[in-house]
Amino acid sequence: MRGVQPFTGAMGLYNQKPLQRVYQPDATEVRGTPVFGRSPLADLKTGLRRQVETIAYNPRTAIALEKGMSPEDLKEIGATMLSVPVPSTDGQGKPVTLQAWYLQTQPQNPLLLFVHGRNGITAAHAKLIKGLLKDGFNVFAYNGAGFDEAGRKKGQRPSEEALYANFVSVLDRLEQGYPDKTHPEASLLPTPPQQITVFAHSMGVNVAAAGLSRYQQKWKKDGKTVRALVACSGFHNFRRQAQHPFPGEKSRILKFARDIKLDQILFALVNRNFMDTISHIASLPQPVPLLVMHHEKDNLIPVAPNAQLIYQAMRLPGERKQLYVIPGAEAVHTPCGEEVSGQIHTFLKGL
Repeated sequence: MRGVQPFTGAMGLYNQKPLQRVYQPDATEVRGTPVFGRSPLADLKTGLRRQVETIAYNPRTAIALEKGMSPEDLKEIGATMLSVPVPSTDGQGKPVTLQAWYLQTQPQNPLLLFVHGRNGITAAHAKLIKGLLKDGFNVFAYNGAGFDEAGRKKGQRPSEEALYANFVSVLDRLEQGYPDKTHPEASLLPTPPQQITVFAHSMGVNVAAAGLSRYQQKWKKDGKTVRALVACSGFHNFRRQAQHPFPGEKSRILKFARDIKLDQILFALVNRNFMDTISHIASLPQPVPLLVMHHEKDNLIPVAPNAQLIYQAMRLPGERKQLYVIPGAEAVHTPCGEEVSGQIHTFLKGL
């Protein structure tokens, strides 16, 4: 496809063995539990973890999809958009309701489950979703707990465990379908059995990998529900990625740690496997076909070594996974756009 070419560069130099251990929080790291008064070391670890989370998540930029896609936009492409809230948890058992949408052009079109990054659903994502709809996909999208405006007003805050639990809830709901026929447009809701392609962007790649692993382990799934994982501009390990400041980052502690070259020690104190994408991929009980895509000039999450390490972590033969670098893209960290829809179609048809 014009504009998208197979990767043939030198990222093989970064060929490392993926980590095998999946992050599991201990009692001192769980949000919502009493965290102070146990021991100075535990208090320090909790405080540092919260500093890390200030750069891991930026929910203030998240929007409701209706604000990024008008009725005129939907009419132009012949699509319908339904608000379909999904019950989930905050990662610690407290119930939450996720803000979610199902967008459809034709019932027979492939279904993409879109998983957002650290900013939640944004206007840029709305533009991407519109392009995917025009190019023959149906899309299910959601904001993780703490990213929607109503949740933020209730004091909900994003967390690693919440995002993983949210993904499992959404995938479970899509597999079960929507039995509630009281919905005014119930006939337009997705119905099982239907294979789902997960389309994840940036931090969403980590969320999708960890969520898939937990989903398969929880339900002992054979992997057939998820047709493939499309990993767009993901990082292989947040600890490594955070060596570079994120836009809008305000943590003075992390800035100071970087200045004196102690940031990696700080992350090791928190948890060295915090959002470690490749260990989650490597731990999948049932590997799924993988399409890795990355902008050549991504200035936030560099293509090397991230794309190659994510590609290598999936234990599958070459014909069931592909790595594409998008050449000539602007030097910004944007979702892989309409120009790669054809590549997704081609990859899915080859499975």
